[in-house]
Amino acid sequence: MTEIKTTIQPPNKSILDVIKSCAQQVSVIICTYLLGRFNFSILWVLVPTLMYLIDKTRKEKIRQKSDFIKDLTNIGEKQILATINDLPQWVFFPEFERTDWLNKITHQLWPYVNHYAKDLLTGFEDTLKQTLDGYQLKGFKFERIVLGSQPFRIEGVKVFPNGAKRDEIYMDLNVSYAGDCNITFHLAKLKAGIRNFQLYGKLRVVLKPLISSIPLVGGVQAYFMENPEIDFDLCGIAQVLDMPGMNDIIRKVILDTIGGMMVLPNKYFLKLSDEVSECAIVDLPKSALRVHVVEARDLLKKDIKILGKGKSDPYVRLRLGSQEVKSKVIDDTLNPQWDEWFEFKLLELSGHYLYIDLWDKDSTEDEFLGSCVIDIDTIIKNVEVDSWIQLEKVKHGMIHLRMTWLTLSTNYKDLQAALEETQLLRVTKLSSCLLSVVVDSASNLSPVRSNINPDPYAIVQLGKSQYETKVQEKTINPVWEENFTFFVINPNSDEINISIIDHKTDTNLGKLCFKVKNLGEKENLEILQRSFKMNTGVEIVLSMHLRIFKKFEPIVNVLDDLFEEEPKPLENHSRSPSIASLVPEKKNTFVKQDSTVSSNSLSNSVISEIEERLLITHPEGKFGRIRLTLRYSPPRQRLIIVVHNVENIPYKNPDDLPNMYVKIYLLPGRDKDSKRKTKIHKRTLVPVFDETFEYLISQGELSTKQIEISLVEDKVMKNPLLGKVIIDLKNFDSTTSLTDWFNFTHYKE
Repeated sequence: MTEIKTTIQPPNKSILDVIKSCAQQVSVIICTYLLGRFNFSILWVLVPTLMYLIDKTRKEKIRQKSDFIKDLTNIGEKQILATINDLPQWVFFPEFERTDWLNKITHQLWPYVNHYAKDLLTGFEDTLKQTLDGYQLKGFKFERIVLGSQPFRIEGVKVFPNGAKRDEIYMDLNVSYAGDCNITFHLAKLKAGIRNFQLYGKLRVVLKPLISSIPLVGGVQAYFMENPEIDFDLCGIAQVLDMPGMNDIIRKVILDTIGGMMVLPNKYFLKLSDEVSECAIVDLPKSALRVHVVEARDLLKKDIKILGKGKSDPYVRLRLGSQEVKSKVIDDTLNPQWDEWFEFKLLELSGHYLYIDLWDKDSTEDEFLGSCVIDIDTIIKNVEVDSWIQLEKVKHGMIHLRMTWLTLSTNYKDLQAALEETQLLRVTKLSSCLLSVVVDSASNLSPVRSNINPDPYAIVQLGKSQYETKVQEKTINPVWEENFTFFVINPNSDEINISIIDHKTDTNLGKLCFKVKNLGEKENLEILQRSFKMNTGVEIVLSMHLRIFKKFEPIVNVLDDLFEEEPKPLENHSRSPSIASLVPEKKNTFVKQDSTVSSNSLSNSVISEIEERLLITHPEGKFGRIRLTLRYSPPRQRLIIVVHNVENIPYKNPDDLPNMYVKIYLLPGRDKDSKRKTKIHKRTLVPVFDETFEYLISQGELSTKQIEISLVEDKVMKNPLLGKVIIDLKNFDSTTSLTDWFNFTHYKE
């Protein structure tokens, strides 16, 4: 019979670890004694203890997940089934294949990857230093970079049967890294470090272009579709400061660095053959996404006040790959209306997700109000999506979004339609096209000093957007081969400015100004590998690609139009004394619009110029009447109200004419945010206002709204009401513009 002996190994602790443990315990005892000695609240003990336990639990979960990744190749079937939540993709998705053979190769290559990673991270030292300086963390410098003996793993691979083109191969790799890295650095002359670094994400690898000579592949692209998930522990002085603030700063810096290098739309390129230029490997945007953040409602109350009432100061953060934008903050509301537009470039036609987070702005730390995730594939299939979306991870709250997928055209004639659409939306910062600029190289730069070559880099600028290439050291013939993409508002007036600067002396080595409209004369709106002469005689080689935004129009069956029913006329509805219906009472009262409508109101119209305006006349009201124009703009989702003039107002003292103005509310609710007011017209009974007001309302909600129009006399103490009318929008035809006289009803306060 075999005897099994169990040997208990003593813990492997150094003298320093024992001293550190004793010091921690003594510190806890002293702090507890002092809290009791000076009669502090018990909360001073409970709160830190609770925070410590939460942090310990979090780190334990991270450690368990890390251990599982490390031991995945060595454990048996039962252990795998017991940890099913952490299984690799090939278990759940048959299109993902196992890659044990590839992980064995990676394990053997890992020592050499270690050396490459050290050189790669050292190259980012200056960038990291500048970023951390912005957080008042001065003096950053790497001391040691060791990735450890545990390599990253590829949990599964999916090869797409057909790439975007025949000379491309697409692969998706689920990668994970939970190694024993040892990265130490200095911050303000204090030593800190990162341990137990973990990374999980989906890495897309593209082999392109395929060529007919060895190595058969011209280059490799690698990039994450979304920001990878990362986690780590701090050590050294950073461990002492292991608070959420410090951890979040370092996490953000790491994600920004990864995102700037290889998260869409940024890609990591590696050229494998001299037969192809790096410009041939560069990808141009395939389409664009336009997002209209309209409004939100029923958000959580985060700023709780004394009586239990409170609101929030919400804003929206949108992220697509490494592209991130933020809306303005709307103060003190649970139903904010942002009405902001954002644009994103799409380098792929599948696999994109738009992440939307709502936050309450706070002076100390912003609070979470909810989030949602939009699959871009859904928008591409529907071209345009307009919907209210329920917020997740919170009890209640919804956000209203309008999203449009835009294709890219190489026909310059499509520019006029793109410009007309942006003018129709009346948003000045919306773009009409995309411009990609590839800065290839420059030659014959002048030395900045005698016999000393410059360290040149290029600055590419269009409007407020500016990009910089990497610095090429000590050369008069730099080669950059870098690509930058700009959103262009109007190519007929925009210019691209390129400057070459010496990094050491900031000396300008050459400038070039290129009018974007010149690309309209080129075939496919592009220039390939063309040499331009700069103002100093320096030659720079550029490629430019202009792409016009075009809304994709689905093909409509012509037979549907042939069998379409004739539109039915609206039925007449009776008027109540206080509600003005928008349905005309008499068909023979329609005449062309009066020429007295101001040019200001006409200029605000979004209806076609060939559309006939109608004026409905009614018998004069006993208490006076007001003339209004109502119209609705579906692209802008705006109800537009033009207050023209007032007449026939009965007034007790004709010798002392009143000062009056018009006040408008949107019902139901009569919220103060819906209040609109004209200017005050003094000493008159027939004021002419000709002022335009707008309300942000979706077309679906239009029929549920009413407009309250009040004529008010302006006085010092109290402003008496001279007349009032409520207009019901239930039967309003949003496809036409309506100008009408509306009778005031008698109103006594």
